Amino acid sequence: MLFSKIGENIFLNEKDNFYNFSEKKLSIMKKKFLIETFGCRVNQYESQLLREQLQEIGWQEADEGVDLCVIHSCSVTASAEKSCKNRLRALCKKHRSARIVVFGCFAKRDPLALQAIDPRVEVMVETQREKILFFLTKKQDICCEKNFITHFQGHTRAFVKVQDGCSAACSYCIIPQLRGPSSSRTIEEILREIEELVAGGYQEIVLTGVNIGEYAFGLSKLIQAIDIHTKVKRLRLSSIEPNHLSDHLIKTLIEGRATMPHLHLVLQSASNAILKKMRRPYTREIFLKKVEEMRAHKSHFSFTTDLIVGFPSETQEDFLQTVDFVEKVGFVKVHIFPYSKRPNTAAEKMPGHLPGKEVVRRKKELFAVAEDASFREREKFVGQEVELLLENGGLMGYSPQFIPVRMQVPGVANQIVQVKILENQKEGLLGRKK
Repeated sequence: MLFSKIGENIFLNEKDNFYNFSEKKLSIMKKKFLIETFGCRVNQYESQLLREQLQEIGWQEADEGVDLCVIHSCSVTASAEKSCKNRLRALCKKHRSARIVVFGCFAKRDPLALQAIDPRVEVMVETQREKILFFLTKKQDICCEKNFITHFQGHTRAFVKVQDGCSAACSYCIIPQLRGPSSSRTIEEILREIEELVAGGYQEIVLTGVNIGEYAFGLSKLIQAIDIHTKVKRLRLSSIEPNHLSDHLIKTLIEGRATMPHLHLVLQSASNAILKKMRRPYTREIFLKKVEEMRAHKSHFSFTTDLIVGFPSETQEDFLQTVDFVEKVGFVKVHIFPYSKRPNTAAEKMPGHLPGKEVVRRKKELFAVAEDASFREREKFVGQEVELLLENGGLMGYSPQFIPVRMQVPGVANQIVQVKILENQKEGLLGRKK
């Protein structure tokens, strides 16, 4: 058993109607819980770990009749916070006898706003996410030693958190204030977790972190260790910034046994003036150089990215530089975010905040350009054979370049298959199993 015992019994808080139980009684005294997760892949990983920890101590996940509702909150944008609050209201209304707990970035940033929604809401403001289990059980001497995941609910690809926090100081971002400075898991811990996931049937692993380029033990070294010591078939990085893409790391990604020919390379803006105001430690020229270096090794190496439109003082010329850059690079997917004013950030106090209507207009224009550029990039694969990891019930999968491919005839989920690309469509490619 993965518990620290207190005498003969392990105790949960009787005050909150959580039962005392011994190991023998554990199986018949399950309490029900649900977890709602907002935000990044790191949040999704942490929620999965919490899910498995609760199950280890005898709780059961459910949608109805739950004793505990947990919301893992996000504060990266005002929209994310609004979504959290709306869902919290709905859960409080639906589960009137349940304990309601919120943790995560929004919980730390503004606990009073969350508590104001319902007097039952409990907010954990502790930065260290590993303490959430103690908070939920309300008993510091109840301990679940499980500190790794063995599956990833609802996903064919498993996310593995390798790093947390961020030591950068981007002018628009509140996350370093909420998650603290960068910290990293050891290579040994990560290898153990990947081995468990592979043994459970996962064929693709995505290494994730708040700022994965700050991984303390060397990202190249980690990737090489995964290649050598695990049997994972496909490996990706969740995202990385161009200033962290060293020559050695490029070589490792290109030559790796399991690494896929795709990177989510974060741009945010292609105007050097705006990048400087954002405090991003690179220029458009540096970004383009990294793209060209990787494509020089593999011509079909693909890129996805994030962009912010409507940053304070962004001129039409700044915006058009970004539009031009998107067309030039040919990203297979662009995630576009309207600038969101975050409290206690340098950008909040900058002059030149744009009207909302203008930000919406720019987002719409950039989206259309990005979709056209993506379509042209996908066109190169028509008539080619690609390898897919099937998901969504075998209805579709992602190519090594992270391009979505819909199956003409559905296959079996979690199988890797060879597919002939028949057609380029608006939503992605259409393929048929060879």
